[in-house]
Amino acid sequence: MRPLPSFFRFRVLRSGLVATAMALLLASPGLAQTGPPTEDQLTPEVRAMLEELEETQERLEELQDQALAGSPPLRELQENMADVVSRTLQQIEPEYDRLLERLNQLQREGVAAQQAQDVQKYQEVMTEAQQIQIRIEAAQDETFERPEVSRAVTAYQELLIEEMTKINPVAPLLRNRMEELVAELTRILSDG
Repeated sequence: MRPLPSFFRFRVLRSGLVATAMALLLASPGLAQTGPPTEDQLTPEVRAMLEELEETQERLEELQDQALAGSPPLRELQENMADVVSRTLQQIEPEYDRLLERLNQLQREGVAAQQAQDVQKYQEVMTEAQQIQIRIEAAQDETFERPEVSRAVTAYQELLIEEMTKINPVAPLLRNRMEELVAELTRILSDG
C-alpha cells in the first residue's frame, strides 16, 4: 500500500503554520530589516489558535486511525485514493517528490538561519521555499480538479467521516472547527 500523502491526513503541522506565519510576517517591511520573527512574536490570539488547532488535529487523527483500524472498506478506499492521487500528482508535476524533499530541507535551513539570526540566509531560504510551495500547491490544485481524483477523495472522506462519527459523534464538529481555525489563521496571517 502506498503511503497516504501528508496533505490528506487531518494533520496540518503546527510548525508548518508557524513557518507560514513567519513567512507572512517577514514580508512586512518592518520585519525585513529587523530579521526573522520568532514564535514569541506571534500574537497571543494566534498562539492560542495554533494550540487549539494542534489539539483538534490530534483528536481527529486518533479518530481517523481508529476508523481505519476498524474498517477494511475504509482502508481499501484510502489505498485507492492514495494511488489515484499519487499517479496524478506525478503526471502533473514529475518532480513532486523531489520538491517535497527540498521543502523539508529548506525548513531545516530556515530554522538554523533563524537561530543564527542570519537575516540574509533566512530570506533566501524563505524565497526558495515560497517558490517551491507555489509549484506544489499548483500541482495539488490541478490534481484535485481531476474528476477521477475528486471521486476517489469524496468516497474516502464520506466513509471516513461516517466511520469516525460511529466512534465519536462529535467528529464532524471537530472537523468543522479545524477548518474554521485554518481559515481564520490564514486570514489573520495574510492580513499581517
